[in-house]
Amino acid sequence: MDEMTDLQFKTLINAILQIIKDNDTKEEMIKKIEALVNKN
Repeated sequence: MDEMTDLQFKTLINAILQIIKDNDTKEEMIKKIEALVNKN
């Protein structure tokens, strides 16, 4: 995996936080975070 810049890292963390805020169930959150992280 390529190294991330600080901006890329912050963007990823903010996206994960938004997913957590927007979803009620743990399963939904996990699926969306996995999809975000595994995106090429």
